[in-house]
Amino acid sequence: MSTGPISRAPMPPPPADPHDLLAEGARARKLSGEGEGVRCLVDSMRMVNGTTLAYVLFALWDSGFYEYSLTHPRFRVAEAAEELHLDAEVLEMLLHHLVGCGVLRVEENQFELTEYGSRLSNIVMRGTLNINLGGYGTQLTHIGPLLRKEVTREEIEKSHSGVHSGLGTEQLTSVRLVPAVHKILAERNLHSMLHLACAAGGFLTQMARSDPSFHAIGIDKSAEKIAGAKEKLRRYGLESRIRLFQAEIGVEPLPLDEETRSQIDVVASIYLLHEIGRYGRQRIVDVLRQIKASFPGKLFLFSETMPPSTPDSVKKPPTQYSQLDYLLIHRLRGKGMPLQPEEWKSIVADAGLKLIDFKEVYSIGLFLAEL
Repeated sequence: MSTGPISRAPMPPPPADPHDLLAEGARARKLSGEGEGVRCLVDSMRMVNGTTLAYVLFALWDSGFYEYSLTHPRFRVAEAAEELHLDAEVLEMLLHHLVGCGVLRVEENQFELTEYGSRLSNIVMRGTLNINLGGYGTQLTHIGPLLRKEVTREEIEKSHSGVHSGLGTEQLTSVRLVPAVHKILAERNLHSMLHLACAAGGFLTQMARSDPSFHAIGIDKSAEKIAGAKEKLRRYGLESRIRLFQAEIGVEPLPLDEETRSQIDVVASIYLLHEIGRYGRQRIVDVLRQIKASFPGKLFLFSETMPPSTPDSVKKPPTQYSQLDYLLIHRLRGKGMPLQPEEWKSIVADAGLKLIDFKEVYSIGLFLAEL
């Protein structure tokens, strides 16, 4: 038996004129007759199918169908449309698309999740869709116009949905970050936190629900997000354990008196520092120094998404594809960039903080330092 390399058909050469569709068609037909060619054509169609499925799921889940499908084992289109206040005809089209994708099955005009659909309906997938399609989807669809200089980055930035990106971050945080932070605090018997740039309060709400003795203060510059956080606290009866204030970190003095500051065990920054980094590395150092001056000796916990290693990502697929998506989106938006762990450690040292611990949870860098 021969053990030599398997011979493969040579790749059909590209046409001399790429605008010659007849020549391109002949090349495509030749590809479709080869094993590797068929695989590539199938992969390309899977990309299209996967993209369409993602948009269908996002539209449905963003309209209340996520919770509905998990709480209604079997349902009819008319019933679901009435309860969710949706267009019944469009809903039926989307549901039948999910049947074709194997997400739903239909029997006697009643729909139910398949096993595949049940596995697909999880908070990691939902959070990812909220961030990438809800938060940044419009910007991604404008990559072409941006490339052709038909629009500016500032123009497409206006289409960003902070509500969706914030919601998606909260959903992913519930899986990856909250358990890790809760463990760190429990090991040190710490129960009081100041959360800088708390957004709509999702992180603090989850922390408080994980620990009955947990209490906190949240600060954010957005009045709209503070209002959303208050509504979340009311929903779970946490108003007495979490207080909220409006202020911009690093720009305005923190609206906390000395007694309140003394009662805080740990200061937390979740995905904030890299955004400050859009103004330069020194700006991060300055903000950390301000925090240290306000809370000397306190524990400082911050999390940041770790960027993929560029040389490795060229040679082999990264372990976390979401890192590549994150990197691309931040480059397109002109926002602060994720940094390697060693750079964060250097920034911490320059700000006069003492690094205590660092660990990577999924693709999240979790840093612990003394202010």
